[in-house]
Amino acid sequence: MIAEHSSPDGSVALAKLLAAPERERLACLDRLQALEEMQLATKESAGVWCFADSWKEFLVQRGEDLDACGRLRALVGDEASRYQVLRPENPVPVADGVVVGMGLHDELSGEMFAAIKTANGQGYYVRLPPQVAEKLQERDHVRVGFEVEPWLKPADRIVARFAQENGGTYDPVRHHHALEGLRQSRAGDGQPTPAERVAANVRRLERLARYRLATRLPDGRWQIPADLLSQLEERERTHPQHRLRFEKLGGLTREPVRTRAQDVASELDALGRALSKELGLVYVPEPAVFQGRVILGAPTPSGREYVRIVDYRTGQFTLIAKPPGAEHLDGRTVQLTRDRERGLSLQIDRGISR
Repeated sequence: MIAEHSSPDGSVALAKLLAAPERERLACLDRLQALEEMQLATKESAGVWCFADSWKEFLVQRGEDLDACGRLRALVGDEASRYQVLRPENPVPVADGVVVGMGLHDELSGEMFAAIKTANGQGYYVRLPPQVAEKLQERDHVRVGFEVEPWLKPADRIVARFAQENGGTYDPVRHHHALEGLRQSRAGDGQPTPAERVAANVRRLERLARYRLATRLPDGRWQIPADLLSQLEERERTHPQHRLRFEKLGGLTREPVRTRAQDVASELDALGRALSKELGLVYVPEPAVFQGRVILGAPTPSGREYVRIVDYRTGQFTLIAKPPGAEHLDGRTVQLTRDRERGLSLQIDRGISR
């Protein structure tokens, strides 16, 4: 009701409230007093209240925190008030912890929550979809926190390069024909078809259009700004996006003894599948020959480091263990070859590298 009585500048005048029905007027005045006590509203001269920035959002979060505290109290007792509800608006670093307990967050959606206690004693209230929660049990070891999600995606480089070669526009039909000409694999081999790759690019462009970073033309083509990649890189600095990371760790479960080679192969396969889904590119494990641009990656949970070699023309990539001096190869185009003993060799293609 207070918001409905607000002026365009967001303030509320006593004169306007006095014209409201008695019950509504009294309710608003009582609530304004409470908001003043919470330092969310300030009474200025001439009977006008001004509000703190995002005061309504603060109240929504405060209500959610109180609800979460009530649910946690049944699991952790008086410690509930020291738990923090995880939100992208207040990102916390990724840390390992233990599941203290679980419960129902939303009866309508079936969304669950987990109470997590980290090694340094910090408690978190984490909302989980049912399919994640059903695989989780009390005392499981987990990794939880927020990571920065990059604005710049591999699809953006593909679109930007195609547009640069075609007068600043991305033509889905023309790109489809170009991919058909490059396609070497047969249909049904599990790799995305040219149509699927172009459709993924269009979905990405539709999202970019919401940020006014691309414009759809009447004929179905897309106008791409020449500085698209630099604009996206700038947004990573000025408007970081945070994504919740939540994964179950091995904990105390006893697993079969595995060799280091088996561990590396399993980790590479899992990383390749995860990156393929995230980036919209096809993962090619252990190719005999591969050419592409080197992109450094963050260390995996095991502490090992890998680099991606990405062929943006075909929408494919492969992974190799990070070689010595890889920092000097970042962004360079290389040719990877394997000998009969599966040994790796990297050669810089000086003709097209930056």
